[in-house]
Amino acid sequence: MTFNKRKEKHGFTALAISAVFGVSFLAEASAQTTVCAEVRLQIAQEATLEREAFDAALEITNQFPGYGLENFRVDVVIKDSAGSPADSMFFIKVNSKEGVTAVDGSGIVQPATTANVHWLIIPSTGAGGVNPLGLKYSVKAEISYKLNGVYQAISTYEDYITVKPQPALTLEYILPFEVFADEPLTETITEPVEPFSLGVRVTNTGYGAARNFRMDSGQPEIADNKQGLAADYKLLAAYVGGGKTAETLLVPFGDVAAGGVTQAAWIMSSALSGRFIRFDAKFSHADELGGQLTSLVQGVTTYTLVKDVLVDLPGRDSQFDFLVNTTTPRGTMYETLSAGGEIAPDLILESGQAGPIPVERLAGEFSGTLGGANTSATLKFTGASASNAWVYTSIPAPLQGKARLLSAVRSDGKAINSRNIWISRHFIKSSVSYVYRLNLLDYNPPPAAEYALSFALDSIDVPPAAVSDLNIFTAQNGAQAGLSWNATGEDGLEGPILGGHYLIQAATSAGAAFSPASAQVVFSTNTAPGTMQNYSLAALMGNASHYFKLWLQDTGGSVSGDSNLAQLYMPPYPPADLVIGAASSSTVEAVWSGGNNNTPVEYSIWADTDAFEPGVAVSPFTDASDRSFAFTGLTPNTTYLIYGQAKNPETGAVSAQAYLGGTVTLAAGPGALSASAIYISSFTLAWGTGANPDGTEYLVQISTVPDYAYGAVESGWVKVVEYSFSGLLEGTSYYARVKARNSAGTETGFTEPGVFRTRYSDVTPPAILISSPVAGAKYAGADIISIDFSVSDSLSLVSSSAAYLRQTADSGTPRGTLPDLIPVTAGQSLAAAGLDDGIWELTVSATDYAGNYSSATSGGFEVTHAAGVIVRLKLEPDTLNLGSKGKDITAKLKLESENAPCFNRAGINISAINGHTLEKPIYALGERGEGRGDRDEGRGAKGSGPGAGGCEEKEKGHGDEDSSSCGGITVKFDREAVIAVVPASATVKVTVSGGFTDGKSFSADDTIRTLKPRGTWADPAFRPGGVYVSPNPARGGAKPVFHIETGIADSVRITIYGASGRIVHEHTLAGAPAVLDDGGGPVYAYEYAWEGRIGAGVYYYSIETEKAGEKLKKSGGFAVLR
Repeated sequence: MTFNKRKEKHGFTALAISAVFGVSFLAEASAQTTVCAEVRLQIAQEATLEREAFDAALEITNQFPGYGLENFRVDVVIKDSAGSPADSMFFIKVNSKEGVTAVDGSGIVQPATTANVHWLIIPSTGAGGVNPLGLKYSVKAEISYKLNGVYQAISTYEDYITVKPQPALTLEYILPFEVFADEPLTETITEPVEPFSLGVRVTNTGYGAARNFRMDSGQPEIADNKQGLAADYKLLAAYVGGGKTAETLLVPFGDVAAGGVTQAAWIMSSALSGRFIRFDAKFSHADELGGQLTSLVQGVTTYTLVKDVLVDLPGRDSQFDFLVNTTTPRGTMYETLSAGGEIAPDLILESGQAGPIPVERLAGEFSGTLGGANTSATLKFTGASASNAWVYTSIPAPLQGKARLLSAVRSDGKAINSRNIWISRHFIKSSVSYVYRLNLLDYNPPPAAEYALSFALDSIDVPPAAVSDLNIFTAQNGAQAGLSWNATGEDGLEGPILGGHYLIQAATSAGAAFSPASAQVVFSTNTAPGTMQNYSLAALMGNASHYFKLWLQDTGGSVSGDSNLAQLYMPPYPPADLVIGAASSSTVEAVWSGGNNNTPVEYSIWADTDAFEPGVAVSPFTDASDRSFAFTGLTPNTTYLIYGQAKNPETGAVSAQAYLGGTVTLAAGPGALSASAIYISSFTLAWGTGANPDGTEYLVQISTVPDYAYGAVESGWVKVVEYSFSGLLEGTSYYARVKARNSAGTETGFTEPGVFRTRYSDVTPPAILISSPVAGAKYAGADIISIDFSVSDSLSLVSSSAAYLRQTADSGTPRGTLPDLIPVTAGQSLAAAGLDDGIWELTVSATDYAGNYSSATSGGFEVTHAAGVIVRLKLEPDTLNLGSKGKDITAKLKLESENAPCFNRAGINISAINGHTLEKPIYALGERGEGRGDRDEGRGAKGSGPGAGGCEEKEKGHGDEDSSSCGGITVKFDREAVIAVVPASATVKVTVSGGFTDGKSFSADDTIRTLKPRGTWADPAFRPGGVYVSPNPARGGAKPVFHIETGIADSVRITIYGASGRIVHEHTLAGAPAVLDDGGGPVYAYEYAWEGRIGAGVYYYSIETEKAGEKLKKSGGFAVLR
């Protein structure tokens, strides 16, 4: 293994400088708003130098023609002079290889071939020690491989290398805090670009020299610019060793001896003024050359540059030195400077001395007055400093920095180098002005040293010239006024004003005392001489005269003389702040505020549909305290523009006509609805405009139910007064209503609804079939008259039907209890005993939804009674407790007529309750109590059939009152059967019917009182209760059954609608309800099963119950599944 020592030139250290530059500018949305933007810059640099490295070479020959050297591995082993491992002090890298694929244990040397491997060995910073002769290390190679499957290991002889001491470099970057160029906050002035320094200082703290050290820099790159500023940053040139380098940014430092230092600077520029609010620098060493292990750059530091100064002591070089601040965070520097503080230096970084030089700060004092021909002043330290120390002081600069410093001479005759006395400045964003300070750096001044300062005569301040062309301007409407003038200069008529102020005084009398101290308005300015200036006058009182003067104050505080006097008469201001109060379709109430006017003044407003006089409605001019008016007689749904004007009643001066605002009158309610073009599935609805103008929008709504709960159809908002609906249901009633809205979207209420029906195509009237009673039939005694008829229509549904019994011939013996005209329904039964003797007929009429009408009669049938027979009925007990288990009900029947026939015991029954015929009469009990609740047929007793028996016969169990059925008879009825049909807590009329032995019939009435059992009685009161359909849904062939709890009603009407809103079924229930208990206690409930062919779907129902004119309604829905 052989070694060659060589010098390697490596660009191995990469440097990244990062700075955040803060710029303030005015936001476009508001000239009073300052926005701070940040731009992040990056500068990429590379440091290179020559350094020591070793090349290790190994040659190995495989002399076996049939076997390769497999799993070939070579480890380079380095030891120090004591024999201890020293691999960690070196970076070892395979530089090249030939004849072998790898040396990490995976390689192979082919049979009968030779392999060559070269390693690059780079020592770390401390590997060379501190002795200039260096340190000696031994190096050998340990080789392992497999030959024909057998592991082999060998090593080379040791060879030796000597490593010289290495350099160790630290880099220090120096950058100022604030730089100056065009200032965005001074929009009317473009300031020049002032270049500044980006310095770097290289210190070698190692024991070996850094050979041929150089740094190359790239141009700054903007890494982040969120606000999109037009920023531009450049490196212009580079300086090293007191001279400028060639036209390149490469800085050749040359050799940096051990313990030596050198420094350089790049001259940089920015297109905008601002501050470097963050400044960082980082470095990295190339990983392929050992990374951190072999890096000769030990660290990078950044400082804030206060000034390029010169350490002008004997024997020192003339290269610039850096006066820096190392302790104040950049993030706090702006606040410190804006509060009147300073960024005080604490170190000098000298170009020819490795160690920093401390700086002592002393207070300073300025004396002397600059002005006129006096251009001299004195600066002195007010405290004592340590001996042989650099001393620094900073005081506010005279004349706000405008006085240009020419020279400074210490009291012992030493002339201060111009680099070491200077005037600095700081820009204050809040006032858009600069603050200037006078700074001095000196070495070992004598006690109480004074410095004679000399300033340029032409820089001593002159007050600005007075403005001579102050002028008043007003807008045409008189509502706005302002001042205009041409700016003078910082010094007389010369020089731009930066951080100056204008002062304006206003008075209402030309004889007022005018002076800058009395100015009511002061505002800052940055202007060039001759620039036109404007100032808008606000809050001037109207109906009054005003006088103005103006002064200009420059940056140093000098004030110009008085301007010329400007005069303005401000006419009255019109009314303002209109508020619209109550409004209708013809009226609008308006309230306003008076202008800022001098008295006397009057106001008037008017409403119009355009901007031209005359107005539609005008208020008179009234006193300033009267600020409201109601416009009347306006047109509905019309936009009115409200204007106002003020007037001086004494001089006649008037304000401009001012637009105060606008409003829209409400729309008037539409007129009544009417229908035309009515067809089977469509009709057209029209309505009156209600005095609304053309263009008013209307909305008409129709529905098949009066509350528009479902199935509602709307026209949408239309600008016509008629609308055609189509796709409607045939022969269906529609409720309709309409409303309007104005152009502002405010709606009226709906009109009262109208009802309109579509036509049917049907022209055939309903068919009526009467099955019972039939013509010629005869009824007497206990006979029951069954009402049986049907009504149908071929196409349309039947809209309504009516049926009634009417007596057409009277026999003169009115013994019945019912009137001569009786409304009836299909399926109803009546006792013949309740009708008068005579001829009766049933008449049925019907109308379908197409309006077709038909009627039919049954023909006459006869009702007869026994002549002159009067039957009295007495029921016992007269009070019936529905919850008790007492005796049967006893009915005592008595004949009061002479020659009356005898009672036929068979067939006596309770036929009606409260005038309602029972579907199933309750027959009197037999002698053995058989057949309770039903008629005893075939009892086997004598005279058990109707008409059987006579006065001589007496049926056991009836208990005849006279022991004869001819004068009177007593019968009994099953108590539980009676309780089942009578209502609770009521006085109940009970009708008992039967026949005589001569074949004629009778009926008689009596009343009893019923009592509801405590806690279990059903309440008969007419009231809203539960309504439901069961089963819901009705599946298969199940019939929907309506359960209606409403107490005792006169009638219950059930209407069923399909999903489209069309009526598909109607039915009316009459009579007493049943007492039912579905688990919640006994209640009076009506139940109705909907029969017939019912299609699958969703249905809705409406239930209307009525008693003594009072109506109750309920609605709901159910489903049928098939």
